[in-house]
Amino acid sequence: MRATKIVPVVLVLTTVLATLAVDTPAFARTTRQKILSKVNHIRRDHNVRRLDCTPAANDVAQAHSRQMAQSRTMFHTSNLYSRLRNRGLSVDTWGENVGYAPRWWRVVTLWMRSTGHRHNMLNRRFHRCGIGAASGGGRMWLTLILYG
Repeated sequence: MRATKIVPVVLVLTTVLATLAVDTPAFARTTRQKILSKVNHIRRDHNVRRLDCTPAANDVAQAHSRQMAQSRTMFHTSNLYSRLRNRGLSVDTWGENVGYAPRWWRVVTLWMRSTGHRHNMLNRRFHRCGIGAASGGGRMWLTLILYG
């Protein structure tokens, strides 16, 4: 009987710890690398130059993803051009994809099924990016900033 009471406590504690571990810088970095690899694979399949992430754009995207996850609301970055320029980035053209789903790869799949998001991902004028990933409410909240 005593073991039966411990199991639910262990499950709850494990779930709480797993949730806390998801929003670490290491988690964001690992997820960012997976997303960049997938997006560049898609671009290669369409004969489009690969994207290179920049730390400053990653910071802008990460802050935005964290804000969406905390508010549990999807929205675009306000004044994206100004935010990128304020970080010292040279920006002639820019775009942004945001989304959420239980897994990062699902968001990328949904972007590819949307005309506007797909256009951003395959736009030949974009050659740099920033990627943000945060979790909240059982979802991954992603921001993909593209610019050239």
